[in-house]
Amino acid sequence: MFAPIDGASVLLHELLDWPLDGATAEYTREARWFSAIGGGVFAGLCALFYFVVAPLVAEGDFRVRRRVVIAMLIWFVIDSVGSIAAGVGSNAIFNVLFLFMNIGPILAIRPAEARA
Repeated sequence: MFAPIDGASVLLHELLDWPLDGATAEYTREARWFSAIGGGVFAGLCALFYFVVAPLVAEGDFRVRRRVVIAMLIWFVIDSVGSIAAGVGSNAIFNVLFLFMNIGPILAIRPAEARA
């Protein structure tokens, strides 16, 4: 079903489950299915940030900033603990980078009166 793009996904799995040793198994139908679900959820969250969170912050609603940080921390804990439990602790390290890439910019936004 998604076999033509397995190469890019296998490379990503190899990077996240360091080292690059070629140990990533061939994908099953279920693995492709759950990857599609995860990709859809991630794309939806990106759209939510862009279409809902960013305009609220631009309008001065800084309550949303704290809520986004809490939501990202919930993701971080569940994903990282699950990765470590699955024996892929290296993904938790990548999660730290991903977390800061996502919450760093929103934490850097200051109310207009604080910038004056």
